[in-house]
Amino acid sequence: MCGNIGGIVGPIVVGAVAEGSDLSNGFYVLGYFLMVGSILALVFGVVLSRKMKQNAIME
Repeated sequence: MCGNIGGIVGPIVVGAVAEGSDLSNGFYVLGYFLMVGSILALVFGVVLSRKMKQNAIME
């Protein structure tokens, strides 16, 4: 039942933010979340790859 929750979460967030103002504000909010998510994924990837390289050198 997990599936792709992005198909539901995106329109809900855009609709909730756009209720009080313009629709473009909802898209800006989604854009910020996408940027933060991609930056976190990059940071985790770099940190984990460095730790794995250090562990391989120590063995």
